[in-house]
Amino acid sequence: MSRQAPLPPRPAVPLSLLCLVVAIVVERCALGSGTAAGEILVPGCLTLGLGAVVAFACRRAGAAGFAQAAATVTVAALAAGISAGVFSARLSDATSALLASPVSAWELEMVSDMSGGDGTWRGRARAKGPAGHEALVWATSPVRVGRGHRFSCVGRFTPAGEDEWGRSSRMQGVCGTVRAIRVEDRGLGGGLSGVLMGFRKEALAALLCEDGADAPRAVLAGVACGFSPAAREAGLDREFAACGASHLVAVSGSHLVLIGAMAEGALSRTRMRKMARLVAHAAFTGLFVLFCGAPPSAVRAWVMSLASSGSELAGRRGHGLSSAAAAGLVMALLQPTCAGELGFLLSMSCVAAIGLFGAYAKHVVLVIAGTPAAPRRLPPAVRSALRSLRRSSLDAISLTLACQTATVALTVPAFGTISVVAPAANVPLSLLFAPTVCAGALAVAAAPIPWLRPILLGIAELPAKALVCVLKAVSSLPVTSVCVDVDAGALLAATVAAGVALLIFWPRVSRRGLLGACAAALLVLGAGDVRWRYFAPARICVMDVGQADAILVSDSASTLMVDAGLDDRVAAALSRNHVRHLDAVVLTHLDEDHVGGLDDLVGVCSVGEVYVAGGVAKLMGEELTSTVERLCGHGPCELAYEDIISCGGFTSRVVWPRQPVEGSDGNADSVVLSVLYDVGGRSLSALLTGDAEKEQTGEILAAGDVGDIDLLKVGHHGSAVSVSAEQAQALSPEVSVASAGKNNRYGHPRAECVDALESAGSRFLCTIDAGDVVVYPGASGPRVSTQRGASISD
Repeated sequence: MSRQAPLPPRPAVPLSLLCLVVAIVVERCALGSGTAAGEILVPGCLTLGLGAVVAFACRRAGAAGFAQAAATVTVAALAAGISAGVFSARLSDATSALLASPVSAWELEMVSDMSGGDGTWRGRARAKGPAGHEALVWATSPVRVGRGHRFSCVGRFTPAGEDEWGRSSRMQGVCGTVRAIRVEDRGLGGGLSGVLMGFRKEALAALLCEDGADAPRAVLAGVACGFSPAAREAGLDREFAACGASHLVAVSGSHLVLIGAMAEGALSRTRMRKMARLVAHAAFTGLFVLFCGAPPSAVRAWVMSLASSGSELAGRRGHGLSSAAAAGLVMALLQPTCAGELGFLLSMSCVAAIGLFGAYAKHVVLVIAGTPAAPRRLPPAVRSALRSLRRSSLDAISLTLACQTATVALTVPAFGTISVVAPAANVPLSLLFAPTVCAGALAVAAAPIPWLRPILLGIAELPAKALVCVLKAVSSLPVTSVCVDVDAGALLAATVAAGVALLIFWPRVSRRGLLGACAAALLVLGAGDVRWRYFAPARICVMDVGQADAILVSDSASTLMVDAGLDDRVAAALSRNHVRHLDAVVLTHLDEDHVGGLDDLVGVCSVGEVYVAGGVAKLMGEELTSTVERLCGHGPCELAYEDIISCGGFTSRVVWPRQPVEGSDGNADSVVLSVLYDVGGRSLSALLTGDAEKEQTGEILAAGDVGDIDLLKVGHHGSAVSVSAEQAQALSPEVSVASAGKNNRYGHPRAECVDALESAGSRFLCTIDAGDVVVYPGASGPRVSTQRGASISD
């Protein structure tokens, strides 16, 4: 009979963690709204007064501890508000100065590694003005400027707007975007930072070639130099995301622990005194943090290590979570933009999850796993190794689950997916991570020594190659991530509420109860998946994917998607429409707003076939062709005029183009599908036009390939030339739907298009207002439902 793992003691929530949470909330609100210090004065005084009242009431009630906590949290909130207000005022002044003077008068310094390619590189730069103003900007450039390089440029500055992107930029301390047309690189700056960036540049040159890097070298560049673009350029970013292991190439506390252990191992062999050894350790790890570009998560870990060293010198036992939260609070108050940095928030959330719930997560995993009987007929050393491996594996699974659950409210809004293989994938990856970091750091340190460098690089590549093999093996599974489309605020509230409830009740669990709960959850999820996978209603859904196209045609177990949107919004749209599998995807043409989201389906949604117009396959770039092959295991299939694609009761007939495409992939060559459904007395006819315009529609009508229809997916997002009044009368659609993005620069849908269709008696809808528009076959006409409630454009 197995013995149940003991329930760990309930952790205490440190006051510094509460102060940090309050400070982050206050700073995000102040920075996002651009509130200046003067505007915070009145609400700050009210907050201080309220805190004083609460503290006094608690003290009178005999709760001195609550009184102290209330006073401390109030002071932290006021300090955070003042800090954020002062920073907002400086940011506003710098924005005004950038608008009032030419960009060429400012000196810029890259503070991040540029990513991108094909003539457009993007990164973050610090701009310094002639009058002493200073601010961070997004910098786009026709050439790649290295981190730490100073440069001047001729270009244009655009301030951060009031949309979601603008608010996010301000919360990160970025006042806008400088689009450089011509760049004059002035080289690295001086001082210690310039020396370190020069050494980093030399190390990266040894790791990477001009054409990029192979996958193992890209991993080494990420873990040892903090150069994350290498993983993206080597095509590994999706593999890391699918495995829930992106943190491995983002330098953070785990890297610092390993580097610090290497430093401690070397220092322990010297005769240095304890004080000198701790100072040397702090200096070495601090230089590593600067060398990697001082990411907030690594700075937090370094400050935390300083606090731990201080506690050790003072003869006091440190408390990990209290030290981490105190370090985070200091950083947030000194640099309020930490509250807007996703890396910092993820890092602190993981530290808090491990400190509060790590032991409980391990308890739950141990209860589920049980205590296996000791293997017989094995040598003691083998049995010990197996027990150690099992313990390490369960630790990796439990910590991954704790961190993944704690950060879900941050990762889902940012990435739109949850990795379902992360707990299992992180077991082998965590075992390979330590040797990869340590060997990579040694290889980088040997970069200036020509005879030693290739030897150490060869050694470092061994664990890196193994890590890449695991990544590729796991990410090649049919489904590694699940798209989630939920309200970010509701998800955050639910996560906090679950954490608070767990801390309050701290329930004892049993293996039978946990397995039963897991089985019930899987049964509910499985039943929902089976319902939508095999018994979906017949429908055509014009999905809201911004200024792009993605139309879903589904019936029972068959699903077809026409076009793949621009970005990851198509994966989110499929998720909210309960689609995990696509029998086929038709790409009407190769414009980015029709194919750009295809790679976001890899590992998220299985795909049977990808279709393009005849002659288009040879026009597809290598990257898009590779994406198609990763999705369905082979290249695209070509469609010819009059070809038919069946999808349940729907038949989709190609009515355009009539000839194979030659040397063009524009709107005029868009695949146009005539879709028909007639089953059980319910019918629906539709014309899906891609970006075809009235010239192509006119030829389709003249040829008699289509007549009176129920649904028109309006061509080219409802542009002025998408359909003429005569064509609208000839088609006479009951419903017309345009797919367009809010505040798009083209003014889609144009009034000329809307007027032509409404004059023909059609009900006009646009995804801007209605969200997803779903049209169902009906006995006496189509039935329409919308995501945001039906709305008719003026």
